[in-house]
Amino acid sequence: MKKITLLLSAMLFAVMSFASLGEGYSKVTDITTLAAGDKVVLYSDAAELGITGWDGNKTATAATDGWVEYVVETAEGGVLLQDGEKYIALTVKNSFSYNDTGSVCKVTADGILYITLEADEKDYLLYENANNGSPLYRMYVDKTGNSQYKPFYVYEVGEGEGETPVDPENPDPDTPVEPETPETPETPEGVITCAEALEICLATGETSTAESYTIRGYVTEIKDAYSEQYGNISYWMADAVDGGQVLLAYRVKPLNAGEENVKVGDFVEVVGTLVNYKGNTPEVNAGGKYTIITAGEGGDTPEQPETPETPETPEDVITCAEALEICLATGETSTEESYTIRGYVTEIKDAYSEQYGNISYWMADAVDGGQVLLAYRVKPLNAGEENVKVGDFVEVVGTLVNYKGNTPEVNAGGKYTIITAGEGGDTPEQPETGIEIKNLKYADAVYVEDAEYGDYWAFDLYNDYDYEAEDYVYPELYVMVNEAYSKTAINGTYNVLYSEYLPTADDLIITDEYAEDFVGTLTIKNVDSNGNYSFKGSFTANDGKTYTFNQTVEVYAYSYAEEDGVPVYEEIILNEGGTTPENPDPENPETPTGEVTFDADVDNEGIGTDSDNATAYSVTKDGVTMTVSSGILGTYNNENHYRVYKNQTLTITSTVGNIVEVEFTCTANDDEKYGPGCFTVSTGDYAYSGAVGTWTGSAAEVVFTATTNQVRATEIVVKVEDGTAVDDVLVENTPVKVIKNGQMYIIRGEKTYNVLGSFVK
Repeated sequence: MKKITLLLSAMLFAVMSFASLGEGYSKVTDITTLAAGDKVVLYSDAAELGITGWDGNKTATAATDGWVEYVVETAEGGVLLQDGEKYIALTVKNSFSYNDTGSVCKVTADGILYITLEADEKDYLLYENANNGSPLYRMYVDKTGNSQYKPFYVYEVGEGEGETPVDPENPDPDTPVEPETPETPETPEGVITCAEALEICLATGETSTAESYTIRGYVTEIKDAYSEQYGNISYWMADAVDGGQVLLAYRVKPLNAGEENVKVGDFVEVVGTLVNYKGNTPEVNAGGKYTIITAGEGGDTPEQPETPETPETPEDVITCAEALEICLATGETSTEESYTIRGYVTEIKDAYSEQYGNISYWMADAVDGGQVLLAYRVKPLNAGEENVKVGDFVEVVGTLVNYKGNTPEVNAGGKYTIITAGEGGDTPEQPETGIEIKNLKYADAVYVEDAEYGDYWAFDLYNDYDYEAEDYVYPELYVMVNEAYSKTAINGTYNVLYSEYLPTADDLIITDEYAEDFVGTLTIKNVDSNGNYSFKGSFTANDGKTYTFNQTVEVYAYSYAEEDGVPVYEEIILNEGGTTPENPDPENPETPTGEVTFDADVDNEGIGTDSDNATAYSVTKDGVTMTVSSGILGTYNNENHYRVYKNQTLTITSTVGNIVEVEFTCTANDDEKYGPGCFTVSTGDYAYSGAVGTWTGSAAEVVFTATTNQVRATEIVVKVEDGTAVDDVLVENTPVKVIKNGQMYIIRGEKTYNVLGSFVK
């Protein structure tokens, strides 16, 4: 609830202007002024870089010179831009590519290049994405006002113009001039070197010095790029340009405007206290001030390792390309045969899960081969091979499928081993993926009444609350979603508008504030009658990483509104699906019903997953019990499901009213294997259509027999008379207010809350 003020405030963005490219070029602000055969360059006034080509993956290349002069071809609604035999194209969002057929290019009124993506009909503009110091050159939705993104404009090349001018200091670009190592300025009195600062850090240990020191040295590595939000930067220093990591200037701030973006090679002066953080990191403490004494030449990109030679493929082992062909041939039905595939890891999709012991990654027959085959939730054959990295040459054994007709993959449960370890490397789109947020136990669900933008939910998930310190026990996850479906229920799937993640009190990870596009998804499901809910979702933060969570937490709900500018909170008693539905025909009243949902992704505790050891299992929820005489909780085509083996039974009983309807959602259609048509029933009426089977009647017990084949159901919804299975789950106790140690607390039943509504143990 502490974030409501932030959420209800508005943001104003300042748009910076920069000088144009200059003589010999003219900015194109009307695409119709270009004719076939004209030449253009793509240049960022803010970044002072032009596009030099495409890297063969998802990003353009850029430099201060040597720009591509794209040849114009006219097209309906815009132009095509050709580089040799290829054209600029946009096939997926947040990318830049070349293709045999081009995408129609246009410009904004300011001259920024953009393409409308057919898949979502959104306009994507060409930007430099700062990406925490590792810039990407791609096409994104409008990022006006976000200082991390600098646009590229279309400039027409004038007659006989546009060639890069000759550098008088280096007339022969094929023979680059090595910059001289700058002479280190003399150190004045009262100023110490990085080596001397290191000695002080080692001597003081983990307790910061009381005295501030003035240290001079070269910037050798940028650890964390300058943050516009917090006004700080972190970088390593040494007494020589190539001196390595001697002293960390941690979250230090510029003394003067214009010195924010320190670069490798700058000779700087830093003033602050010193510490050997956690006994292993000598550093200038956060909040120190710095200034640039001498600007350096900037740092070179480290030389990339040579592409390793691909080992020979033995007999009975297929390539990723061959596996792709098999996937396309078999379609959405998995192969019965297992295959052994070898290839390079090109991108980590989901990081290794300690909980489930699996990982998902893309493979190809070359290190830079892109997304050819997905190894989905595969498991290591040998201990120590869990954390596969980009560049590893691996062998994977498993069945193949073209999942949903668009994702060729090795099915979940396949085994892999590392043949040759690569040099590693970050996936261009996402340096680190699948960072899992854990240790969340409670959640405040706040229903925000907003007349202007519409009502919505805001969820604050946390480990615990320390009422003596009046602060959260971290981690803490805050998620704001797009709308509220109900004021008394939170079940559902939402789009995430904004999120904050605090692993500790000192670390804050956020998404783009007030982002125009959704930054993730959130699915909430009621787990039991004690206020516990499953929160499953993910979001992409402004550090470029994707954060996932799948936690069951105890939820406390409130409404928030403002009356005469004063915040007003009221407790909400959640009642998922237990309300009486509206009756369109009052003369023929319907029997009010309540719903109990068995979801294979949620209600699976205690169910075995080993198909070789099938057994009886049961799940009880809100007075309704589902019992299977023999089966397991299975996974197929990325879906969890309850399995009822052939000639076995699924029995549903209710202690809270007669069962009037049961609806199955299965993994196959009609009377196909695994479909709802394989059931026969003990009583009542049963019908099926597609993947859905529906039983109707009135009974305290219904027995379903998998007569003709095995049945696999992802969800089973049971409706009972009078709604007693749901309506009476949560009982509102009269709250009592008490004062303890000068603090007010609210006691409801056996639970105690502070004035913020947070649960107190």
